Amino acid sequence: MATRGTCVVGVSPVIRASTRQCRHRASRANSVSVDYGDFKDDDRRSYGEWGVDGLRQNSSSMANMTAEWEDEARRVWMSRGASETRVVRLLILGSKHRKDGVGEIFRDVVAIERMCATLERLIDGVCSPEIFHRVPEAALVCVDESVLTRAIVRVRSVIPIKDLNLSRVIEKAPKLLMLEDANDMARVTDSCHALSNALEVKLDDKRLQRIVEETPDCLFQDSDVLKLAVEEMRPLNEHYPSLADFIADHSQALVVPHMRQTLAHTHAMRHQNL
Repeated sequence: MATRGTCVVGVSPVIRASTRQCRHRASRANSVSVDYGDFKDDDRRSYGEWGVDGLRQNSSSMANMTAEWEDEARRVWMSRGASETRVVRLLILGSKHRKDGVGEIFRDVVAIERMCATLERLIDGVCSPEIFHRVPEAALVCVDESVLTRAIVRVRSVIPIKDLNLSRVIEKAPKLLMLEDANDMARVTDSCHALSNALEVKLDDKRLQRIVEETPDCLFQDSDVLKLAVEEMRPLNEHYPSLADFIADHSQALVVPHMRQTLAHTHAMRHQNL
């Protein structure tokens, strides 16, 4: 096959163009020094250590950024019953980017193990990782056993419901452990009484107990708001023995107005089809 100058005769134009591009790139590489470290810094600034979706990516570059404490912390969280997704999010709380007291606790494996053990010992049946996943600031209370003990006593005193399953309530509303202000504590007690009066049941009624255990967020609602929610649900009860039974099965509607609207719409459609 004949050649002409530096080109091969008979070779397609596409191949010749590609060859010229490769030579051009090679000449540029020899003449320009590229600092690839700048690109790595740009990636960290753009995506963060944990990736754009908030979860750590399993690439080799991310693996190299794993902190020394993470493997041991992962073991502790897993031993306490946390799912893989929960573990990743709990590790994020200890990320080096978080500089506050909460971040320091979640980077301290000894503190994690101690506060989980203390919480599970003082509140039988509670899943400690779930507490910290819902309200990370609860760690500031749970890391000190004496502070946690006082917090649990406060929770028991402000909720005047007999035989309440405290583990279920605190697991779903960990912010109860952070009650300190007298007005906030009085508000929780008032909400219990308001709900009891609106449902026309006593404080030791099993249906009221079930409502609080299933939807403890209702304890943070104002008394007037709770009474209004109950009154909105009253005309929707047709098939239950009592209003308390109906609301016990739809307790989330007490704190989510959209759910009350959905129940009202279903009620109206049912009557329209009769």
